[in-house]
Amino acid sequence: MENNKEYQTITNSKGYPIPKYFKYFKELVNKDRELAEYLCMNYEKLGSEDLGALLEQVEQGLSWIVDLIDSKNLVYKPKRGRQKPKNSNKKGFESVQTSKP
Repeated sequence: MENNKEYQTITNSKGYPIPKYFKYFKELVNKDRELAEYLCMNYEKLGSEDLGALLEQVEQGLSWIVDLIDSKNLVYKPKRGRQKPKNSNKKGFESVQTSKP
């Protein structure tokens, strides 16, 4: 795994270093994902010190993402799903009324 690539960063208003370009952010997150995958596949072959060091790298990557969310430089914006119309002419099962004989 190649870990020696340097990424241009800028400092946000809260003092956190953030990638200058979105593509850098994606590459950094992908490196963390690859590291986690490597750990899943090879944890039994690693010594405890190596395993601890790699787990610390994963923790730092996740902490960095949480810091970006807290500083509002990484914003979660879910897309709205399909919503049921409030007043529909069609009657669903739950809206059918029964009368007592």
